Amino acid sequence: MVRADDSALTPPAASRGQAATNSGNAMNAMNAMNAMNAMNAMNAMNAMNAMNAMNAMNAMNAMNAMNAMNAMNAMNAMNAMNAMNAMNAMNAMNSVNVGNAFVPSTVISDLSAATFRELDNFCPPTRLPYTLPNGTAVDLVLPKLLTLQQGLEVVKDVNGVEVTVTFTEASGPVVYRVLAGRALACADRAYRPFLLSPTPVGSTVIKTFEVDADKGGVRYLCLKLKDANDGQAKYFCGKGMLADGVTGYALKQGTQSPRPFFISSLIWGGNTWTQHFEFLTGGLGSIPERIAAGSRTGYALDEAWNLNPRDLRLDGVTTKQADYLGALALKTATNRNGVYVSPYNRGNSTGGAAFSTAELNQCEAGYKTYPDVATDGQLEQGILPRLWVSDWYANAYNGCSWASDWSLPTAAQATVNGCTTFDIKAGNPFTMGLNLHDSAQRRCPTWTNCDVGSFCCVVDTAATSGSNCVVKSDGKLECWGNLVSPRPDAVRTEDSQPLTDVVAAYANKAAASPRIVARRRDGSVWFLGTACVSYVPTIGSSCGAYAKRRDWRRSRRSALGRCMTAP
Repeated sequence: MVRADDSALTPPAASRGQAATNSGNAMNAMNAMNAMNAMNAMNAMNAMNAMNAMNAMNAMNAMNAMNAMNAMNAMNAMNAMNAMNAMNAMNAMNSVNVGNAFVPSTVISDLSAATFRELDNFCPPTRLPYTLPNGTAVDLVLPKLLTLQQGLEVVKDVNGVEVTVTFTEASGPVVYRVLAGRALACADRAYRPFLLSPTPVGSTVIKTFEVDADKGGVRYLCLKLKDANDGQAKYFCGKGMLADGVTGYALKQGTQSPRPFFISSLIWGGNTWTQHFEFLTGGLGSIPERIAAGSRTGYALDEAWNLNPRDLRLDGVTTKQADYLGALALKTATNRNGVYVSPYNRGNSTGGAAFSTAELNQCEAGYKTYPDVATDGQLEQGILPRLWVSDWYANAYNGCSWASDWSLPTAAQATVNGCTTFDIKAGNPFTMGLNLHDSAQRRCPTWTNCDVGSFCCVVDTAATSGSNCVVKSDGKLECWGNLVSPRPDAVRTEDSQPLTDVVAAYANKAAASPRIVARRRDGSVWFLGTACVSYVPTIGSSCGAYAKRRDWRRSRRSALGRCMTAP
């Protein structure tokens, strides 16, 4: 089920058959889960609980932080599926190495013990610091559950026979092979998802951006979670396809302004992540999903944009790779889920081209008023799909700093026969555009880890002597109890400023005066307790032991600790 943005009006039912839904926020923590939440637990998958091969994989969910990822490097069982057919053009994109960047640890260690909502509340997305070539500091925010390493493992039962499951779909029963992958769940957690492929048993070639059996595709991603209805752990599966590259949001530090990024690979902690899964509903899978020739109307469908990077444009020569990357930017740039949009890459209204049912045309009925964002499908700063914006974002009176934060240029618009659209033609640099539905309202793209009206995700917790603290994914620390106030309040520093950029907390119960220790992103250690003292962490001290126990490498060379007080 697609969830509408609070600021958007629902378009009339008649437009839904042609409109493309801007639910590309599978890169957003909540929206990635919404795509899965629309799927019921597959009964056929439940039968796999009895298989010993599956039970061994469940133990992977309990693996912690970098150790989980490093353990994966030693796995040799992946050789059977190393004939992964990735796209060379995509692999030529830039790779990003973030070294051993620290990220806050998550509360959930066993995904199968959590419901969808619990996973969303206690498992923030992976967020890694990075500096762009022009010196701009950003955080690369990855979607939950979707970033994968290359290579899939064939799952076999105790007799060495490949495991298969059968789903009854519109076309009839379909047999799927069960493959195991290696993926990032959230923050520092790695997990082992299952991917279902309709390819014949024994085949060793899997192609990205494909779903059909004869093309070597993958159709489902499954993971084991607790069903909120009965409390039982079950396999939940989301329909989509395997895609090349790593994608997410680049959040400019010091702002709340996000921008989509795409890279060929992400190197972190000695591990390389090269692929991602694109959910068909509530995700990016609609972009590369092909439209059957008999269903093409010259516009995108709700769950198919016909921009598969393996395909060619109408000229039979130009690949759709730039269109795919451009559509990724168009669909996710303004971070809106459930808003109906119409993408186009053919200047049939402004560029003199003839209308073609094989392409995406301008001026779809119901989408003739609000040009939103434009692109040319090329990368700048090595990882950012280039963007242009409408004059609404450039107007300072609208109170939206997103375009100015990123210095995004304004794209020329044109009105032809009552339709206002981006002026796509040979003389302009942008080659694709996106119009909002005529009933939609503008919205300033602002990053948030939490959906409007929801409880902000908890990154870490700590409790001692009747006091409790939670570190929230927005970097704030809230505490309550006998050390502070009876109700949860944001912790402030001694100069009455809110303590921000907190990434983790720990209850130091061994200290003479019980205290709660918080660590900020800059490595400084802060204390909340009855004894307010300046403190220099050393290896032999209680904080040093704590640093060693939790492997907080930077805390050993942090600034002086400072006393924190609640308001």
